[in-house]
Amino acid sequence: MKRLRPNQKEACDAAVRLLTVPTSGIVPLQGLRCQIRAATGSGKSLTAVHLASRLHAERVLVLVPSLPLLEQTVSVWQAEERGGRMLGLCSLQASEQPPGICCTTDPAELAAWTKGPGRVTVFATYHSLGLGYLEQAHQAGLPAWSLTVVDEAHRVSGSAGRPWAAILDNTKIPSDRRLFMTATPRLWQTREQAQQQTPAARAAAGRGAAEAAAGIQETELIASMDDETLFGPIAHDYPLGQAIADGVIAPYRILCVDVHDPLLHELDQRGLDDRSVEYRGARLAALQTAVLTAAAEWDLGRVLSFHHRVAEARAMSTGLPGIARTLWKQNPALYPQPGQIGTTWLESAHTPAERKTALEEFASLIGEDGWRLQRHILASVKVLAEGVDTFHCDAVYFADVRGSMIDLVQAVGRALRMQPGSGKVATIVVPILLGPGESGDHQLLTSRAYNGLSKILMALRSHDAAAIERLAMPQSTRRPQREPRSGTQGSAAGERELLRFSTRRDPATIAAFITTRVLEPERAEFRRGLAELLLYKAAYGDVRVPYAYTAPSGHRLGVWVADQRRYNTAGILDNERVSLLNEQGFVWSHFDTAFTDNLTAVAGYAHVHGHACPPADAIWNGLPVGTIMKNARTAQRRTEALQRRAEAGEQNLDWTGALSPERKAAYDTIDPAWCPTHWTPDWQRNFTLARRHIQAGGVLLGAQPGSIAVQGEDLTAWARTQQLRWEQLGPAQRWMCQHILRLHPLTDQERPKSPVTHAEKEARNLLAATQYRAREGHLNPPRGHKEEITLHDDTTGETTIAEVSLGLFIGNSRARRATIPTERAAQLTQLGMKWT
Repeated sequence: MKRLRPNQKEACDAAVRLLTVPTSGIVPLQGLRCQIRAATGSGKSLTAVHLASRLHAERVLVLVPSLPLLEQTVSVWQAEERGGRMLGLCSLQASEQPPGICCTTDPAELAAWTKGPGRVTVFATYHSLGLGYLEQAHQAGLPAWSLTVVDEAHRVSGSAGRPWAAILDNTKIPSDRRLFMTATPRLWQTREQAQQQTPAARAAAGRGAAEAAAGIQETELIASMDDETLFGPIAHDYPLGQAIADGVIAPYRILCVDVHDPLLHELDQRGLDDRSVEYRGARLAALQTAVLTAAAEWDLGRVLSFHHRVAEARAMSTGLPGIARTLWKQNPALYPQPGQIGTTWLESAHTPAERKTALEEFASLIGEDGWRLQRHILASVKVLAEGVDTFHCDAVYFADVRGSMIDLVQAVGRALRMQPGSGKVATIVVPILLGPGESGDHQLLTSRAYNGLSKILMALRSHDAAAIERLAMPQSTRRPQREPRSGTQGSAAGERELLRFSTRRDPATIAAFITTRVLEPERAEFRRGLAELLLYKAAYGDVRVPYAYTAPSGHRLGVWVADQRRYNTAGILDNERVSLLNEQGFVWSHFDTAFTDNLTAVAGYAHVHGHACPPADAIWNGLPVGTIMKNARTAQRRTEALQRRAEAGEQNLDWTGALSPERKAAYDTIDPAWCPTHWTPDWQRNFTLARRHIQAGGVLLGAQPGSIAVQGEDLTAWARTQQLRWEQLGPAQRWMCQHILRLHPLTDQERPKSPVTHAEKEARNLLAATQYRAREGHLNPPRGHKEEITLHDDTTGETTIAEVSLGLFIGNSRARRATIPTERAAQLTQLGMKWT
């Protein structure tokens, strides 16, 4: 028999001790039971074979969840020379059955085949158990088992295990011993039923629908093997972190790829149903681009793409070459040629032979034509499930997370399997389909774009709870460097940069995301927020927390307060929490609180700057006061327009978006000139700054441009502009400039001379050429020669001397002979110009 690794030997020894019949020879009514909890791909099947041999178990039942795993498990038991009769209780046809095994779904036939003495091993699927075949076989005379091995035993626990609960009942499936094996003894999932129901059902669901609308996700434990009366004591626990440290399981990383797709954004804004053909096609194209980009940037050779529907897996595979060709044309340095990318899909309808061929091509990276491939994308729909070995898989890509949590947990496990010593680093790729206007940290805690990531992390939590819980602790704010394209080393559980984003995210926000949307979506976060709110009240005397406020501990209290208002509006904040917040004087009106916060920021800005006309990009105390005042002026102008229409006799006007008199009075108190009627806020801001400069004893007239700069404004240049454009100013502006700023319009003599026109330049060049030809006898001046000419102004009678770059003019004219004006060419030829 194959030699066991240390972890397998320890598990086998511990299980033998717990499953050995007592010296009294009396077996409990429920039989002897124990658990082996070991990381996915750590060799549980091999351990079970050795256990059966050491217990001298003659009649063994092996229960597995799928046909592919049944075939794989049979090969393991045969390779270890189990011997005796091997039978299958499953739907495999004669042509599909593994060598050396006969399969049936007839309970009576199974009972007949297993009669008599001698060693017998039966491999059955959960499906056969759920249909009652195994229980019916015992009723037909099938003897009790010496040992029952329940692989992927989490399936028979909790609400998820009800269809297969018969395996736990010794009166239905009698067995002297039971060994329950799993990598994931606990499974969590989000309560998403309200999001998946019809609109009528969601309306009837009440609280659940409101939770979904508000973006709240609750988690529930759907499977747990903690009940020792059902599953027995834990014989051995070999967690994922230890398996990675021992080199048995691949170290892994989670790569989140941001996807900004303009077409998807347009369809979202149009309100197109995400189940429509147009939307699904656009989404698929975005997902295809994301997987090819991730594979190229992170050098992923073999990628398993998991899907919920067969049609989408098929479309992913068939449409991938076209997307690959487009990307290669756009960036051939990053993307390989389309011919170097292989792709296919697997579904339950494929035969074992077809499945084997697809997996061999995937593992070898050799295409159907015999050429070496650089990438291979294999789209799968519930085929590569529990326990199936995928040692050659480099990455798992979650194109769809709509399946059950059990499916997601097993899909995560496909990436983690490795051949010992291979040095593989597993990558779990999660596309983040960001909505219009979404980016970075701001939506991480609330956006539905991250629902898929939270489900994947819950699935990974079933494998490696310690690593996921460590993610809830803020890490360094250093942005991780992109790894080299070869020779990379990944992150084991708890090590650096386990969770990575294609664009930087704030580690504190990531930690809050893990806490609020993966570990404890409601309770812990509310308790922490309330504690921070009490500290804020003790420090400031109220609970009117600005949205941008972050507590000294790093908690984003302003965002938390806004969330409580949102939950209360959606009707999902329970009475107890409402009462706790009311006791602290909580302000439930978001609009009143936001206006107060904005007004406070504007008042602070005006106190320091002397006006309430900030530039559009101005920020004060974390609030965009420039945008705030722009919106306020828009509202005020709408109010004035509506007032004029009301005075004209119009009725039933829509005053939505208008500014109330109370709020206008509040802004007027800060700065009466905050909303100028006949000129722009920029003009008002510069005038105010210039007026304060004059009042402080300064002057504007005669100052050099750039010499007086206040709050980023060049006041001398602004003042000069007002003088130059005096006729364009309104009467009030002229009066303000003349009597307050002491400016006056420029006279004709003070105005700068008009620039020389193109025709005047042409005439000067030809005059200089004529003068030079008359003096020198030729027209070949050096390129750097400058000719002085005398100009006469017939209007004023003045004479001026001008300098012309004659050498440059002649050289350029000669070089551009074909394109210069015909008249110039003729005059230069007449002067004796040599064109060659």
